[in-house]
Amino acid sequence: MTNERVYNQNDKADIQALLIGRKVVKIGEDTLVLDSGLRLTFAGHEGGCSCSAGDYDLTELNGVDNIITAVDFDDSPAGDDYDESAQGHYKIFVFADNQRINLATFSGSDGNGYYGTGYAITVAPEVYANAAEPAATARQVLDLALPDNDSGTDTVRGYLTALLALVWEHEQGFNGKRPFGNSGWQDDLYAPLVRAGLVEGSFDEDGHLEAVDAAAEQLIQAAIDELGKATA
Repeated sequence: MTNERVYNQNDKADIQALLIGRKVVKIGEDTLVLDSGLRLTFAGHEGGCSCSAGDYDLTELNGVDNIITAVDFDDSPAGDDYDESAQGHYKIFVFADNQRINLATFSGSDGNGYYGTGYAITVAPEVYANAAEPAATARQVLDLALPDNDSGTDTVRGYLTALLALVWEHEQGFNGKRPFGNSGWQDDLYAPLVRAGLVEGSFDEDGHLEAVDAAAEQLIQAAIDELGKATA
């Protein structure tokens, strides 16, 4: 995995920049995948002492269906005087659709203060495995949602229709390299296939598609064929 980054409880500005403007598209036991294509792995600090001083566990992790507009933190570690009953916490809250959501909670104790505190968030491009069972159909591909793109459409179906309209409008003058103004436009269609788990691929740390399986081209071709079929 390339370009892996690790943030901790002191990197609040970086964590805010990572989350604001994004939403969660997949949640695991200790991971969240953002719509930018980045995977976040959450881990509490391990003090390494049999007395449990400095140990914090991830005790809550939640998804966010809407765009995150703000991030807040509640850092309340237990005091330095070790007490087995004392419990501290670190919480990350996000705001989305006018709701305050507890994104992650780490619970534990600093103990005597010699074994550290806090948590770590490891950030890396997500690598998606082909998880489509049964195999993706062309109609499923056509209905995949698209983020903002130069075509101004919001589905693969709409994108391909807009592309055909440009061919019709410009005839011999159609620009196959930059139909909507920018090159690399095929990635607008490949990226949602990867994010949906229909083909293998990966994204870089900025959320740009950096690799995609050749099966993506076959799926788009199948979608084009399906687009030309009459529907009942």
